[in-house]
Amino acid sequence: MRQLYLIFLVPLLLWGCAQFPEVDQAERQSGGAGVALPLVPLEGLLDLAEPGRATGASRDSLEARADGLRARARALRGSG
Repeated sequence: MRQLYLIFLVPLLLWGCAQFPEVDQAERQSGGAGVALPLVPLEGLLDLAEPGRATGASRDSLEARADGLRARARALRGSG
């Protein structure tokens, strides 16, 4: 059992030592200074979200999709 762990652990540890040139190049191009995003309180974000409203078109679309799924389910039951 211990050998099984080694089979997976050794490649994993070696992969952790790999270099990724694309990441290194992007870091060099940005000058190594990332843009720090401002922290925003979660309450402020939740206040901005308004609940969605269903329209007649969205309801018709949803009902048509549901009818199609029901028909597909009936066809699958019939062929089983």
